[in-house]
Amino acid sequence: MGEFDRHHDAVEAFKVGVATGGATAFSTDLAKASLIQKLLPQVKISKLTTEGK
Repeated sequence: MGEFDRHHDAVEAFKVGVATGGATAFSTDLAKASLIQKLLPQVKISKLTTEGK
């Protein structure tokens, strides 16, 4: 929610959420911001369409 409140961009907020979840999965406690920032460039969001079925 914090990322969405800052930028009003649902896709960017989702990317940060995915990076945060991934970072937490590899941590013994909640993820540190440095690990989240390290993972963020690796998160790729693709738009799915039904065109060309």
